[in-house]
Amino acid sequence: MTTETVKLRRRWLKRTIVTLLIIAFIAVSYDLSHSIYVNRSIAEWENNVIGRDENGVAIGHQAYSVGSGTDAILFIHGLNDSPLCWKYMAPKLGKANYYCQVMRLPGFAEAVEDYSLKSDARLWLESISMELALLRKSHRRVFVIAHSLGAVLILNHVLENETSINGLALLAPALDVPPWAKRKKFIADCIFHFTTAIPASGNVPVRDKNEQEIPNRMLFTPLKTIDQLFHLNHHLVERADEITMPVFVAVGKFDKNIDVNAVRTFFDNISTLNKEKFVCEQSDHKITVDHDWVELTDKIEFFFHSIK
Repeated sequence: MTTETVKLRRRWLKRTIVTLLIIAFIAVSYDLSHSIYVNRSIAEWENNVIGRDENGVAIGHQAYSVGSGTDAILFIHGLNDSPLCWKYMAPKLGKANYYCQVMRLPGFAEAVEDYSLKSDARLWLESISMELALLRKSHRRVFVIAHSLGAVLILNHVLENETSINGLALLAPALDVPPWAKRKKFIADCIFHFTTAIPASGNVPVRDKNEQEIPNRMLFTPLKTIDQLFHLNHHLVERADEITMPVFVAVGKFDKNIDVNAVRTFFDNISTLNKEKFVCEQSDHKITVDHDWVELTDKIEFFFHSIK
């Protein structure tokens, strides 16, 4: 190896190191500045939240129950959501002689710091188990209607626990996410170390314009919450054949928040013959309140009623 070659390699190595250091500096600087910006935005948003109850839950987003009957339905909301998403479906099913328990997952609809601290799959699953145990003690049959992350949670529960759930309705289940969401998460994992939460999408994924304004809506997503979703939905599609109970699955035709193909594959591979799929032709991801919610609710009621 000539002296000139050695000099060229050293020069290349030096330039590479300097370039990497510059990139690292830019990334850390961006992370720090972004963290400061987000924290300020969170503080401003918190000041505009219209009241919280004694548990720190935003007013209008608390758990509740409605209806009565020998059969019960547990409702589980999705990511960045709350019991408010069931404001139409739960009362309608309550009038159909179901006791409807609308739960709130720990951390949701609380301050962003508490939301992040409670973003723990074990905590969420434990709360679901407790709700189901109470319902089973007091009701003849127990069904579950779950949306997005909630659907992923109840599937994890069913796959790992012997339960007496009589049927499931999985609405827009987040069994997988589109490629753009995976790329976004990869970049966030590489860059963000000081940043603990990111602004949520400014647009509510619902086509009904009357449902796009939500009082006290959560405008930030803790990165821990996103991590938990990716942890929870890992391998769910591959385990579809382990699902043996009656299952109803619904998706919105215009849903870009989830991988609809993954949902289709999951549904096709479910072992039970007692299964039904429904496409909400005029809806986006939040099908619980979008244009098709009445027909969707009627379909679920008929499906549950047909289960022996």
